[in-house]
Formats: sequence, structure tokens, C-alpha cells
Amino acid sequence: MLLKTLARFEPKPDAFTATLLPFLDSREPAVLEATLDLLGAQKNEDDVAQWAPRVAALLIDADRNVRWRAAWNLGKPGGLAAREIDRLIAALSDSDVSVRRAAARSIGEIGEAKQAVVASAKNSVAE
Repeated sequence: MLLKTLARFEPKPDAFTATLLPFLDSREPAVLEATLDLLGAQKNEDDVAQWAPRVAALLIDADRNVRWRAAWNLGKPGGLAAREIDRLIAALSDSDVSVRRAAARSIGEIGEAKQAVVASAKNSVAE
């Protein structure tokens, strides 16, 4: 698969995250799952700002595997995905136990004190 091949390059190609985003619209399970995992591995603040809202939107997808993988990957960048905490909290009520567990895990990862938090999130709390 092309996506996994691109992911092997170090450093990542320019605009790697932007290149991955359109694949979130795929209805091919293998493509969508690979895309979610690759995006979850992009932990630069600017990259997370691009992909986290799109991935969080998938927390209400009809496919439980998509919801689970979205919830799981939102925890990977830790506090940098803090803007999506409300959607993860909503996922704690999902009908599928694996989605609820992934959401709980990710909330814990986001809440870890040692995790980075985006400057805008810190500012909103300070106001």
C-alpha cells in the first residue's frame, strides 16, 4: 500500500499530514484504518491541529472499528489533541465497549501532566 510505503520515509515527505487527510474519506476499511494509524503517529503540534478534528469527527461513524481506531489514535499525541476532549467524553457513551475503552484511554493520555498542551488550550483555560 502506498500509504505505508510513504510512512517509512524519514524525514517524512513535505505536507505528509495534508497528503493523508483525503484518505479519511475512504470507505475502504483497510485504507481508512491505515490512514488513522499514520495520522496518529504524526505528533507535531501543527500536524495534530490538522488531523485531530477530522479524526474526532469519525467518533460517530457507523462502523465501530472506525470509531475505535479514531478514539485510540486521538490519545497518541497526548495533550496536543486536548481540543477534542469533548468528543472523546461523548464517546464514553458509545454502544461498543471497545470504543468506550479506547476513548477512556485517550482521555487519560491527553490528561497526563507530562504531556504537551497546545498554547491556545492553555490560554483558553487562563482566561
